[in-house]
Amino acid sequence: EQVFKAYDSLRETGTTTTVINSLHQIVAENDGKSSKVASLYPHDIFQGNILEGIVIRYVSNNDEHTIKEMEQLRITSDDLLAIVPPSTKIVVPLLGSSADNSKDAVVQTELRALAAMDDFEQQLRSVLQQFHGANQRQISLIVGATDGDKIDDEINMTHVANEIMRSYRAGSTKFDQGTIRLAQLIEALDSLNIHATFKLLTESSLAGSDSERYLCIIHVHHDASFQKYNKYLTREGIQGMKLFRGFC
Repeated sequence: EQVFKAYDSLRETGTTTTVINSLHQIVAENDGKSSKVASLYPHDIFQGNILEGIVIRYVSNNDEHTIKEMEQLRITSDDLLAIVPPSTKIVVPLLGSSADNSKDAVVQTELRALAAMDDFEQQLRSVLQQFHGANQRQISLIVGATDGDKIDDEINMTHVANEIMRSYRAGSTKFDQGTIRLAQLIEALDSLNIHATFKLLTESSLAGSDSERYLCIIHVHHDASFQKYNKYLTREGIQGMKLFRGFC
């Protein structure tokens, strides 16, 4: 209610400064019930004081654990801003060069300039190696079946999910709970005829000390599909994975 009152009073004359100050005040007045997660790209510094609009996504949640997670996210955002303030000088490191402080290799690297180079992946790998050292983790895309010289970039994740669920329902215990829930989500997307693209990646330590894990990125093609899926969960009373924009 306070947010919408602030919007009504500022919608005609509000600038970045006045709107953000108003939101800060609301957070301060609701200490313990709301948190402010700072952006690494403050609007007034990177886009100026003219505010074209504000997006509000309201999620009703009285879970104390969620509030604690938001507070931890706030602390993390403040820590990141202390490490990488908006005034940080951006440089383009040369392959093989070493920074005085290896942490600078990431926070001061201009990724757009690297992306323009022919050896972008090699340059990026060099930067990450400087930052992580022996603890660096390697992430690689897992491609699908090969047909001669042709490689299918997209694995049939719907088929994989169906096989996992078939095995799980038959009593198999070889899959962890996270894998089962992800397979249920993909199975539901297929049953609801929701169009999505899947990318499967593997992450492992270059030092070989940690076990390998898999990452699945889901790209939902149509915005309406999010509401369709979440209504399905509510209607069926299923405690399945929620689906959000930027889901991974």
